[in-house]
Amino acid sequence: MQSDNFQIRRADSEDVEQLGRLLESVCGVHADGCPDLFRLGGRKYNNESLARMIEDHSSLIYEAVDGNGYLMEHVFYQIICHDGRGAMLRHKTMYNDDLCVGDPYLAEGAVGLSICMCKNWQGEKIVIT
Repeated sequence: MQSDNFQIRRADSEDVEQLGRLLESVCGVHADGCPDLFRLGGRKYNNESLARMIEDHSSLIYEAVDGNGYLMEHVFYQIICHDGRGAMLRHKTMYNDDLCVGDPYLAEGAVGLSICMCKNWQGEKIVIT
């Protein structure tokens, strides 16, 4: 998906550094507000983990990038496949694992657009939580 100001796309290996910087920035905001829960200078995933998640598709990672290729937003989803045994019928569930928007872009309208990309993932019926 693309507009005049940004493009929504799947993350690839070239995006690891920018994803890491955004994760660290957001962790800083959380650490300022909840120092009892978050460590300043930390982040949810290191570069090695991000690269592995992108390569093996263990997560769906979508991002919004501006016209200069700068990361504005990302959303991480984990896909859980339910096999139809037990109480649940056969289906896939997408769990929102992480959503970050870079501070300068909060008013740009990119928020939520990468979520829309996930809603139609592979054209399958999915449950988003």
